[in-house]
Amino acid sequence: MIFLKGTTMNVERATVRLQITEDRLVKCMVELNEVQNYLKNGRDVIVDWHLLDNVETGSTLYFDANGLEMQTKYLDKRKEYPFKTDNRVASNFYPVTTQLTVRDQSGFSNKQFTILTDRSQAASAGMRDQANMEFMI
Repeated sequence: MIFLKGTTMNVERATVRLQITEDRLVKCMVELNEVQNYLKNGRDVIVDWHLLDNVETGSTLYFDANGLEMQTKYLDKRKEYPFKTDNRVASNFYPVTTQLTVRDQSGFSNKQFTILTDRSQAASAGMRDQANMEFMI
């Protein structure tokens, strides 16, 4: 996580604990301590998971917005109206109550990545090189 202060960058660090289960699942526990408020006007903290191994999200993400069923969303698209925006980041974050999932759309594998949360957060996926998942905490 990088925060800009004038011309220098201040970096906050988080502790990540990884565990690989017998079922070949990777469990991550992220702990973030106090975030310094350098500019005295509030901060948005984003955890950005970069997916390696040539994974492409295809601008498609699946999320649970209401705790009942998974919804499919496509970056920079809306079913109801023609999509135009000046703020691409804000328009592609969605409410996530329990999980965010992306599937590899490259055609070379059937990998799926799911992040489960313990609280409601805003999330997006595929906004950077079609290979990331982001949570605003």
